[in-house]
Amino acid sequence: DIGRLADKNVAENLERLPAIGVAYDQGEGRYVSIRGTPSALNNVTLNGVEVGNPDGDSRALPLDVVSGQLLGRLEVLKAVTPDRDAQGIGGTINLVTQSPFDLRQDRIAQLRAQVGYQEFNEKFPVQGDLTLGGVIGNWGALLGVSYSQRKYRSDGLYPDDWRTVPGVARGG
Repeated sequence: DIGRLADKNVAENLERLPAIGVAYDQGEGRYVSIRGTPSALNNVTLNGVEVGNPDGDSRALPLDVVSGQLLGRLEVLKAVTPDRDAQGIGGTINLVTQSPFDLRQDRIAQLRAQVGYQEFNEKFPVQGDLTLGGVIGNWGALLGVSYSQRKYRSDGLYPDDWRTVPGVARGG
């Protein structure tokens, strides 16, 4: 059900929960804050195993790169419990993947595609997901492929080439 939500990524899925805040970057949810604690103080796990940060500059894990397609559920632990590692002062976000044994049928094939239009930069973002899986006896497999392409345009003031203009300097 997570993959069926209109959100673009897992960070935006988590924003639907109480006491969860999301920092946006270029119009897309990126970093998750639990109860106002900075995202660098949270712990993110995948099926209970700690996930490393691909950026390397901070402990804050960007969750905009995770698609909700193969996730079975999202767990947010807002308090440290004895059965968990005490890595996250703010809390722990556990991404739990689907299992082929949880499916209601022996075989599954799902395709989802989306196309939109961005007025700001006049581009057409596309997104697609394909899930294949099945169970044969005691063996099961689930494969997911996700593709997303969005072009961003940012307008702003950048102080790279500021210079003093004679006659308009302040405090002179």
